[in-house]
Amino acid sequence: MPQYQVAARAYALPILHAAKYPFAEVSGVLLAKKLASNDEPTIMIVDAVPLFHQWIALTPMLEVALSLIELYAAENNLQIIGYYHANEALTDHTLTSTATRIADKLRQNSTPHAVAWVIDNEKLEQEQNESAIVSYIHKENQWRVVREAFTGGETSTVSLTFTNEDTYAKVRGLLSQRLYNNLVDFDNHLDQVKGDWLRNGKVLTGDA
Repeated sequence: MPQYQVAARAYALPILHAAKYPFAEVSGVLLAKKLASNDEPTIMIVDAVPLFHQWIALTPMLEVALSLIELYAAENNLQIIGYYHANEALTDHTLTSTATRIADKLRQNSTPHAVAWVIDNEKLEQEQNESAIVSYIHKENQWRVVREAFTGGETSTVSLTFTNEDTYAKVRGLLSQRLYNNLVDFDNHLDQVKGDWLRNGKVLTGDA
């Protein structure tokens, strides 16, 4: 099982997506640097692309969005590495059946080391350094929680760590500035085609 290093941008965009639509389900995909093979010891998760806040299902529009993301990823030496989801209910941070099906589809199409993230809505605007994302990996034919993800106490079999130790502080700053209002997902893009849903440069750039 490889180890995962997560850029601040990849962690921040799902959080901001959920913050923009606090009473809705949201979803998106995670991007990693292109893997030379499935045996790479370290996977660098560097970006996220927001998809939906209205239609969370395996639909033709999801197929269209994924095709566009795959083209964008190929042009930037990236690949889809996973799926993120926020449930509508504030206290629900389980991987739902729909989310599981989508995560399974991405895993089958990309890499067996794909991950799935569920946003813990109750922790979105917390002050302490604690992850607002529940991470899952596919192990023993099912999605299992990585219970110590982002804590520094990961087991030897799998770990998720930040590339930037100031990630929590950076995300709190983005939330306090309400930059989530600038975030564009694929749903927004369908309403306004000029929306920068693939890059979201008006929200944040690079690893910041």
